[in-house]
Amino acid sequence: MKRNSLTLEKYKQLTDEEREVLRQEKANAFLQQRLDALKEKKSKPKLVQSASTPARRFVKGRVRSSAKPMTKTQLIAALAEEMGTDTKSAVVALNAITGLITREVSGGGAVTLPGVGKIYCRERPERQVRNPATGEQFKKEAEKVVKMTIAKALKDAVEG
Repeated sequence: MKRNSLTLEKYKQLTDEEREVLRQEKANAFLQQRLDALKEKKSKPKLVQSASTPARRFVKGRVRSSAKPMTKTQLIAALAEEMGTDTKSAVVALNAITGLITREVSGGGAVTLPGVGKIYCRERPERQVRNPATGEQFKKEAEKVVKMTIAKALKDAVEG
């Protein structure tokens, strides 16, 4: 059995350092092949799934869209395209925005995204709740919940 044009006997005679160099060379060659494949894949135009014409269905008296939500990868790709930059810059921008929103809202503040809405934290008071399976009533502690009000501009855009 051959291993990188070395016989098994010769491979066993190599020192640990020589074996490590051989492994590194093989790993680098593999990574280069993957990089070339990714570059070839990127050169082809990528289609971003659009939610502009989603299928609709009727659920509990409301019309719900069956379109899947945009994934983080799709969001980053769309953001990079919109910004006219690479995906690394888009990732940095998205992480900065989400970090800022998280920090501000968890500290009790609010963040307004113009044209989208306002994200804020609200305290729910302590209250009596009932377990529907057993009918047992118990007290639920006060808690903080994240709320979002949708901007009129977004509501109008959805209405068409």
